Amino acid sequence: TGFNVFDITYLTDLLSSAREPVETEYNGKVSIYLGPQAGSMYVIGVDPAEGMPQSDDTTATVRKLPNWEHAAAVQGKIPPREAAGILATLGRRYNNALINVENNNAAYGLIDLLLREEHYPYIYIHQVGSAPGGDGQYGFHTGPTTKPWAIGLLRQLIADRMWRSWHPGTLRQMRAYQELEPGKFGGKPDDLVSAELIAIVARNQGLMMVRSVSGRTRRVVQGEW
Repeated sequence: TGFNVFDITYLTDLLSSAREPVETEYNGKVSIYLGPQAGSMYVIGVDPAEGMPQSDDTTATVRKLPNWEHAAAVQGKIPPREAAGILATLGRRYNNALINVENNNAAYGLIDLLLREEHYPYIYIHQVGSAPGGDGQYGFHTGPTTKPWAIGLLRQLIADRMWRSWHPGTLRQMRAYQELEPGKFGGKPDDLVSAELIAIVARNQGLMMVRSVSGRTRRVVQGEW
């Protein structure tokens, strides 16, 4: 056993208010809590997996900026090809949301599928020098330096009472998430927590992307939201 990473009392209070989604899609793999709001920007954090019966769940969280409302959650044994379709559909529905994918294990090919098959250009780039582990690559690599940093961002959001969720699975995993030994974190399972960490990185770090807008290419520079 270790030490709980996040505020247990607060998460327990949120769990007591958890509710069923207003809609489910893809045979229950997608839970919708809030539909897209015109003019708002969204972030999707993704923890990919192989989609095999013995593998971890593929998970994702859809968060609205700037108040970080929990719009939707994705969870299930979802192979990368199917996951790419689901995520691109959600991304386009939520106003061309910025998608950040954990790129450990080469993201199981998910980033390439989003770019090349789904033609979804709004993928997060972890800029060199802008934050720990910045490598200029698509997605975010969690490691001994970057994971504690992302956890710190999420803990601060919880301390500020800006992080909320209605999704019971997310809340249960957040409550069970522990620091097992110095610098080593986890839970069984913790896939939904990982998706939240990947999303928070895209929320807080300044980024530069190339977006295709009405057939033209423009460079967009954004600081912290």
